[in-house]
Amino acid sequence: PLTFSYEMRQRDPQTGALKQEEADSSCGLLSVTRQGMKLRLLPPEPGTYEVKLFARREGELGVLRWICSLELECPSIQKRHALPDNPYLNWGLAAGASALGIKGCSVAGEEAVEVGDGGECKVILQTSRPLMMVCELAHRELDVAAAKRCLAPQITPEELVCNVMCLYKGFYRLSIFVQDYDSGSGTFQNAGNYLLHCQSPGLNPNVLYPPDLGLWCGPGVRTQEAGLSHFSHTGAIVNAPQGRCNITFHCASPDLQIHTTLSAELHEQTHFPLAGVYRLGIYGRKPPQQDYMSLPEIRFHVCIQRGEEGVCAGSSEFSEFPVCVVGEKRTDLKMNKSRVWEGEAVTGNATQLKLAAVTKESNDMHVLMTFDVLNLKNEL
Repeated sequence: PLTFSYEMRQRDPQTGALKQEEADSSCGLLSVTRQGMKLRLLPPEPGTYEVKLFARREGELGVLRWICSLELECPSIQKRHALPDNPYLNWGLAAGASALGIKGCSVAGEEAVEVGDGGECKVILQTSRPLMMVCELAHRELDVAAAKRCLAPQITPEELVCNVMCLYKGFYRLSIFVQDYDSGSGTFQNAGNYLLHCQSPGLNPNVLYPPDLGLWCGPGVRTQEAGLSHFSHTGAIVNAPQGRCNITFHCASPDLQIHTTLSAELHEQTHFPLAGVYRLGIYGRKPPQQDYMSLPEIRFHVCIQRGEEGVCAGSSEFSEFPVCVVGEKRTDLKMNKSRVWEGEAVTGNATQLKLAAVTKESNDMHVLMTFDVLNLKNEL
């Protein structure tokens, strides 16, 4: 097995001398298997080019060695959408993906993945051991902030799933980086790069995934560690065309207390459910711990994509920013007609009461205020 790279330079049509600058990485589609290499060249304009190939043994350190040069005559070019740059050169699984814990992929890397009419697609990596994953999406017109809202990753013990929304027509680069799940502060390494081709008109920016989804979409490694299993919806994306759905799961620990939040990124303030993309967060804690954030590993998010009609079942239970008081038990506060949160919390044997709420900025639950519970008998 070898690692390959290439460089391509155009010759000056008058002098025949090679130009100083290289053609950018969008001019070639390089894919590598354990048996060989395939390079598809897409010159940016007609002319004569020199192509140099480099290689080294997989796993070796140091520079790649020049192995041969080719002369390319290009009398004409085809009109096409511009390809995204690929700083990692290789398309498909990286040459050393198996050593990183990758067994295979749901799509081949030699050709572009055609995105469906809805502008959505999914790339799945099968793993030989639990891995962490981060993804990167690139398009000529896509900015960094919007690109993050086009991705919903799901990390399970045997698979890494990347759900992708394509906002514009044309070609995208999806790059996936992995590291061992238990490696702590290890370095993420490029495991594969995939060319996505979207021919649909594109999506409305208002239907992108909610911001700040994080890495833990859908059930996976963290929910398994927390003792949650048998999920009714195993994927990260739940479609609710009628505006309602029931999400169920089993909990192995009777002491685990669950709290849920439902939020949406809406451009107009409203107090009733609208069609769009919602984020369902599930949090938990085990007494005597008082903070829900003390067990972040049991948190996961699901995007609920709603149709244009229908109402959300149980939507009256959710307000803009759910608020609760945590003592010996959790008490959910209700918003009255004056839009003031109120409720009665029982202290029990707790020494503190904590007021917690989901903030709009992060959609995570945070403690806002802490109250000490005084023992009146001792005080007197």
